[in-house]
Amino acid sequence: MIDLLSKLSKRYYLQLGDYKFSNLTKLTAGISLEYCKMTNEKKCLKEPFVFCFPQKKAAALWTSVLILTNYYLEDYINIGDDGIVVQVDEKVMIYGCVAQIAKIQNGKYFLRFKGNGTFQLNDKLKSQLSRVDQGRALNLHSRYNQKRKEAKNNRNSISKILYPNDEVLITQRNLKSKILLVAGRGQIKKFRDFLETVEIYGEKLLTVFPEGENLIITPDLKRYKIDASHESDASVAEFIDLLKKASKHVNFQEVHDEISLLLGTYMISNEITEEFDQLFGDLVQDFFETIPHLKILKDKYPGFSEELDSNIRAVVLNDATQLIDYPDTVKYFLENKIPVIVFSDRKIISSQDTTFYKNIFRNAPNSYRLNWNKKKINSIKSLDKVEPYFNYNPSSGNEVLRKEYFQLDHELWNQALRYEKQIIRIEIYSGNALDTLAPKLINYVKELDEFEFFQKSFYRNFYPVLYALKNSKNTSPVVIKLIERFKTDLCTIQNQLSVEVSQNFLQAIALSESFGENTKDIDFYEKVFSTKIPNDVDEYFTIPINAIKANTPDENSNSIIFSGYPFDEYNGNYLINSVCKFFIPEIEVKCWPNEASITYNYLKRRIEGGYFYDNLPVGIDIAKDLKIESQEDIQSEIDLFLLSSNQTFYIDQPEEELAQIHQFKYKGYLSEQEGSLNWQVKCDVLNFENGDFMFLAKGSSILCLSEDIQGKIKVFKKSADQFLSGDVIFRFIKDRAAYLEISKRDLLIAKSYRDLDFWKNVLNDLYSKNHHSTKNLEKFLIYIKVSKNLKGNPVHTNLERWLFDEEIISPDEDNLRLILSAAEVLKVEERVMTLKNAYKIATAHRISLSTRIKNEISKKISNVTNFNENFHINIDGESIDVQTRTISTVDRNGIEVDYHNTRKILC
Repeated sequence: MIDLLSKLSKRYYLQLGDYKFSNLTKLTAGISLEYCKMTNEKKCLKEPFVFCFPQKKAAALWTSVLILTNYYLEDYINIGDDGIVVQVDEKVMIYGCVAQIAKIQNGKYFLRFKGNGTFQLNDKLKSQLSRVDQGRALNLHSRYNQKRKEAKNNRNSISKILYPNDEVLITQRNLKSKILLVAGRGQIKKFRDFLETVEIYGEKLLTVFPEGENLIITPDLKRYKIDASHESDASVAEFIDLLKKASKHVNFQEVHDEISLLLGTYMISNEITEEFDQLFGDLVQDFFETIPHLKILKDKYPGFSEELDSNIRAVVLNDATQLIDYPDTVKYFLENKIPVIVFSDRKIISSQDTTFYKNIFRNAPNSYRLNWNKKKINSIKSLDKVEPYFNYNPSSGNEVLRKEYFQLDHELWNQALRYEKQIIRIEIYSGNALDTLAPKLINYVKELDEFEFFQKSFYRNFYPVLYALKNSKNTSPVVIKLIERFKTDLCTIQNQLSVEVSQNFLQAIALSESFGENTKDIDFYEKVFSTKIPNDVDEYFTIPINAIKANTPDENSNSIIFSGYPFDEYNGNYLINSVCKFFIPEIEVKCWPNEASITYNYLKRRIEGGYFYDNLPVGIDIAKDLKIESQEDIQSEIDLFLLSSNQTFYIDQPEEELAQIHQFKYKGYLSEQEGSLNWQVKCDVLNFENGDFMFLAKGSSILCLSEDIQGKIKVFKKSADQFLSGDVIFRFIKDRAAYLEISKRDLLIAKSYRDLDFWKNVLNDLYSKNHHSTKNLEKFLIYIKVSKNLKGNPVHTNLERWLFDEEIISPDEDNLRLILSAAEVLKVEERVMTLKNAYKIATAHRISLSTRIKNEISKKISNVTNFNENFHINIDGESIDVQTRTISTVDRNGIEVDYHNTRKILC
């Protein structure tokens, strides 16, 4: 590695003047620049280059900055001493002042400033000229003299970076190279914060590497189209025609002004611009739920596509999934000699993540790749010859790292060092019969779906007991109470179980009741992991039992001891976060033999999932003993840090079984019978930091605090498939009764809600007459539709929404006419007109109210410190209770749930 680093350091700028980077970043940036050069010169395959870090932190940003620095130098050299080509009467910028080319004579430039005075420009200053908007006003010559003097005395940062020991002054406006940095969802703000806060030579990084100009940061590759095909032009024209129709249609009347603004924006440039895209996104976010017909526009929207800027020198992806989501776009970049550099990490948390890299490289099998594994990091950590030196700061009483030893990427490097030092020890102790019984009980109970209450009792009572005993020194009164509860529930179904199943449950209960002292060596001190277990027996119940307080690991922990495989690891990820996210250097897990098997294989699958084989372009040489080239190389490295006191492993319980046990907490909210109280919808599950959860129907959205596509933190609506860990949701009641209560002071609005009750009552009556079956009602309405030559779409999925979804204001006109005709309502057309008018008023009210609620929440959250509690807002004198929760994880498994249990905070 030292030879490669030495070669790359001579060839490229791998630091920013006096400001340093770790060898990890210097090597990554240097290899990236070599790859860029090879791609541009067609000396390597047209494939992306994937880097894997322990945790990528801001590696993509730092590498982008260093690549851009080197292209800045190339821009400056290419411009040369003669600078840009100019013409007479053209306005130019020099030292921040606007002047005009008065004449060009024998290669000499004469400038005119305000007041018509002209002077000859020194040939050495031609390189300082840059282009400017021709509508700009001229500056005074005196201002030019002042600015030139200031520039000579205080060179800008890019000049100091590229020529630290020279008086060269580089005009940044002439540096045209750009880097496209795809941050990934939820990452834009983090990168912008770095650019805003980190300073070099007294200037923010944002000034040296302007975001939106030289450094283009986007959440994904969606906005970049592959080519300007006629097909895409046709789809845009089709969408605009649809938008024009929507502007005149009654279903979109409440958003007529918004649609008109969109059409006006389109007319200015005759194309979908970034501004248009933002306006359309806001329209969908704000009104999608109150105006379901917006789905038609959303589905037809072709999106904002941006022509490829000829000045883009490289594409840096901070999100490896872009290779899967936009393979054609990536291919297009490479075909046009634009290198694609991908940054990922080994944060493999869930079981689905374990195949992440296999999926990536299945789509890009020939891609170049470098895995920053332990051996490679170990080989470069000793290259820093000088130990960091600290100065004592008397005002704070702390030691402060001297500037010359400070590394801009210190967070990235520190995390890499934690990973490199990490040792995981599984200490195996003689077991207890519960060690072999527990997996059997889990296997039994997951098959007892006919005894839903018993499954839930197992999850709430006996499952915590098993973990409390195996992870603690002794038992406790709380454990005995939980055992008694479970024993009572077991007695009610015992005679309906097989003898083997019944006996095993009884044996486990007996062993738990007589539990003495654990064979594990468990002491209570700061390093032992402990967690609070929610229950209604004792609010201080913890595992291990009698732990003084909850103690969970974080990124600052240097060591942690687990007294066993953790309780609720499926949701909390305490152990796997310690290993694959926080990279805690010293981790010990105390296990019984079978528990050790489960723990070892659980960790090994995830650690192994973060590795892939190296594949480097010819010319980038790394010592063979440092490369990962086979499964044996991966296994040999894992064997160095995932250690066990006994290599004999008995079982490996499937993770699906543990996942199924945790879904028992949903029991009671699921139902398979059709009926007015049992409309089944497929849902994602939002799991919250405090242990609560929420079912959110697929395609449904909820108000949240999150980062939008522009990188701004704001309150807006998101669907479950877009949620990220750390997002905050806001839940408040907004059913028909709630809206009616808020609107009671406005007689017209209140009357519209009462009028709208009519169609719902009529439909409920038809539902009752058809034996409370949506399938029967569907057949009946189709018969009426055909026999009376009516329109409408009375399929059972629509009927379920109209009957049970409290947020549905009204079906459309055709379906209303069909429902009323089927019920033989008198004066159908008159009634339809009444309902249409009521719908307009109610919808306008809901849209206005939703906007006001969102604005009130936005104001309120500035004073909220705990996003797992509730607060109140006031609308028209009515107090609205707003519940808040912070998302920890999202299960996107499409579980079927009774609709009436969706959008509620449950526990």
